[in-house]
Amino acid sequence: MPSLQTRLCRILDIGTPIVQASIDQATNSAMAAAVSNASGLGKLTFLRRNADEVRRLIGETPEQTDRPFSANFICGDWMAPAKESMPAPDIVKEIAEEAVQVMRNANDLIRE
Repeated sequence: MPSLQTRLCRILDIGTPIVQASIDQATNSAMAAAVSNASGLGKLTFLRRNADEVRRLIGETPEQTDRPFSANFICGDWMAPAKESMPAPDIVKEIAEEAVQVMRNANDLIRE
């Protein structure tokens, strides 16, 4: 059977080029871990979640998988009514800085 391995799969260390859809609060650590365990890229979505929920979900997911997973932060002025429930800026900044480093590393791999 032909392989579905792509360059993106090698960069993300996943077996299949399948990325879980961002489906708002329907995503949870069990779903993200299941997709990752099935060789895709599981995804947590943080829209209308508070900082405690963000920390909990990010902490729970590695307990259920040793495979890569992603976190999708949806931010913008269009969310003004939901600002009080958004993650605290410190955790968003911390995760964003880590994500930028991961993307820089991935960009270096793509150039090779």
